[in-house]
Amino acid sequence: MFLGILLVLLGTFFEGEISLTAIVWFRESLQLGWAPLAATAWVGTYAYDLLVFELGRRYGRALRARYPWIEKRAGKMLGYMAQYPTFFVVMLRFQIGFRTLANGAVGQSGMARGRFAWVNALAVSLWVPFVLSVAEVFRQIGGTILEGVLASGSFL
Repeated sequence: MFLGILLVLLGTFFEGEISLTAIVWFRESLQLGWAPLAATAWVGTYAYDLLVFELGRRYGRALRARYPWIEKRAGKMLGYMAQYPTFFVVMLRFQIGFRTLANGAVGQSGMARGRFAWVNALAVSLWVPFVLSVAEVFRQIGGTILEGVLASGSFL
């Protein structure tokens, strides 16, 4: 179980959806229940988001000045962020591939730490059960297909 908890924590800290989906496939062999899996995924994701928020707050402007391609993308995100700050933070949680840049941009936006912390807690609380549910559906469908292929003896 310890190995499973560690994999979930590291996977959700550094990546997110794909690692969590992979963990669901091996949940039973790792002896992970749904509650520890969800709680650990929440902690890993939330910790990473807070770290990137703080890094964006501290180093974001210097990085944007040094790398123009970041300025182009972050400038667009900051524009959306200024119009819809709470909605932006919640929705960025569900956007694959924007997690790091967007949380860093939120850190530069001037949003208060406390506000980001509670809005992000809400977003992660919605995201974790959603991803776990979708991953379990994929696991069940994939398992059924795999059983059928193995039973028929034909491999595509």
